[in-house]
Amino acid sequence: MFGDVCRLRRPRGTAVAMVVVLQDAVHDDLATRLVAPLVRPETLDRRIAGLQPMVQVEGESWLVMIPLLGTLRADLIAAIDRLVTGV
Repeated sequence: MFGDVCRLRRPRGTAVAMVVVLQDAVHDDLATRLVAPLVRPETLDRRIAGLQPMVQVEGESWLVMIPLLGTLRADLIAAIDRLVTGV
């Protein structure tokens, strides 16, 4: 669903631990989801506010990296959700 934050199982040395789903539920029948990575503000030398909005996740600040938009398979996101939330 739009706005859901998903934790990723990431390879060592990868800065991205979470993504936010930016795809509306009207497209739920597609096999992929449009996502943007979330990164900690201190990992960037410079921020472009309009392209990297700040959001709060569990009381911590994160930047939504719109320039790095990508897709993930919907079944992988669902599997990650089940691992993390049990739902």
